[in-house]
Amino acid sequence: MLIDGKAVASEKKEKLIRDIASLRSETGIVPSMRLISVGGDDSSASYIRSKMRYGKKLGVNVELTELGEKTTEEELGKVISGFSADSSTNGIVIEAPLPPHLDHTGIAQRIDPQKDIDCITEINQGKIALNREYMLPATAQAIRTLIELQEPERGSTVTIINRSPVIGRPLALMLLNRDFTVSVCHSRTHDIPKITRESDFIVVGVGKAGFLTPDHVTGNSIVIDAGINYANGKLTGDADFESIKDKVKAITPVPGGVGPVTTACMFENLLKAARAQMKNFVD
Repeated sequence: MLIDGKAVASEKKEKLIRDIASLRSETGIVPSMRLISVGGDDSSASYIRSKMRYGKKLGVNVELTELGEKTTEEELGKVISGFSADSSTNGIVIEAPLPPHLDHTGIAQRIDPQKDIDCITEINQGKIALNREYMLPATAQAIRTLIELQEPERGSTVTIINRSPVIGRPLALMLLNRDFTVSVCHSRTHDIPKITRESDFIVVGVGKAGFLTPDHVTGNSIVIDAGINYANGKLTGDADFESIKDKVKAITPVPGGVGPVTTACMFENLLKAARAQMKNFVD
């Protein structure tokens, strides 16, 4: 069975359109997202354009600030602090990757946590660990949404093959917060196929096309593929899709799985941020 991320994202989009229109009619507020790109990396350009198109369809403002490759941490920090202090900006996203001389983790702390719609500040990451979730990383949020839509039993097992601060680490905590039993695998983990075969859900996001093979799965496996790879000009995930799609219980395709839901989740975060900032202003 295919897990249709496009259908899930479409439902989220329709709700977002209604909720944003309601916010605008009741308060006059139009949520505003600020994207910050440093160095103009080609790999992120398509995602930036996608977010800007999506925002236009929702009726929100999405603006891009482009900075040169030689921008210093101090200069970037001043830009971020300026948008954090700007009441007309509700959400801030630092587009990855940054040039190697910039410390992404350090720079992220300049974002007002209420405007951290990509959940990269230590405050928002820490709230996940304490089960006091506020903002959630959009990709991890999308994955948890897709898992929970399968209506799993409480305590179901999930193996995550990724330990990044964007996906694997926060997702593990987010799933623990919902009573899943979680294993995290990485490049030093021994016998990953043995671990995944014993799991109800397999989340993979290692950036290697064809990484997940029939040896990793059983007929009861549900695969959530968060990989992004380009092979022969075609977008693919990390699963060897053709060889396992008929063997597993369910799988997300790439494209059309995690990606569309991730975009919707980021704009849900923007709406949440706008509402929270409005409440603080009124209070």
